[in-house]
Amino acid sequence: MLPRHMNSTRRYLVIGLFVVPLAAAAQSAVQAGGQTFERSEQVAGATLVLNGTGVRKVAWFTGYAAGLYLTEHASTAAQAQALPGAKRLRMRMLHDVPASEFTKALRKGVTRNCTAAELAALGDRLERFA
Repeated sequence: MLPRHMNSTRRYLVIGLFVVPLAAAAQSAVQAGGQTFERSEQVAGATLVLNGTGVRKVAWFTGYAAGLYLTEHASTAAQAQALPGAKRLRMRMLHDVPASEFTKALRKGVTRNCTAAELAALGDRLERFA
């Protein structure tokens, strides 16, 4: 279940990353937003599987395509977060934007979608990512 403070636009991104079923298993890769995402990746000695993909759009602007890799498939955000081990969110920018604009949008999006407690729990990880 998604937090109530998430509007429907953001739900589609989260659902796209966590829930969208992948195409036929026989395919070696998945296309999202014109970008190719392999079905598995190696991270810290572990094989992660592509859980789903999504494309972030705001009005007419398509910002990025993303793929979420986990140790096993999950159907909800809570299940994905609870999985032990490595995780990877691979983002592919679809337009050239200054880093300052991306980090501004990142901080704004995270702030809009997290409670104060969740933001505090992120600590300096958000700043390192930005």
